[in-house]
Amino acid sequence: QMKQDGEKRVEQNENLMRQMEQLNTENGELQQQILNSEQKMKEMSTNLSRTEEERNKLHDSLRETSDVCLELESKLSSYKREKEEMLEEHETKIDDLEELLDRTEAESASVR
Repeated sequence: QMKQDGEKRVEQNENLMRQMEQLNTENGELQQQILNSEQKMKEMSTNLSRTEEERNKLHDSLRETSDVCLELESKLSSYKREKEEMLEEHETKIDDLEELLDRTEAESASVR
């Protein structure tokens, strides 16, 4: 009986040792998975920070480009107004010169 009890205990101890070894192996694997996950999280965090920096730079660039675009639109509008005013002035001058030419031709014709 004692021999059987002793053999049972040895067998139980061996089973417990195998279970401990298996748990230690699993624990090591899980620890490695945790380290890998932490490394991936650091990389993702770094990538996210870079992406946010790039986004902010692009946003700043967009704002600057929009400002330049508004300024150019304003200048273009101003130049168009100036051009239209100059065209009107030139048309008025042409009309005045044509009128003067007509009068001069009429006076010249009457003098002859």
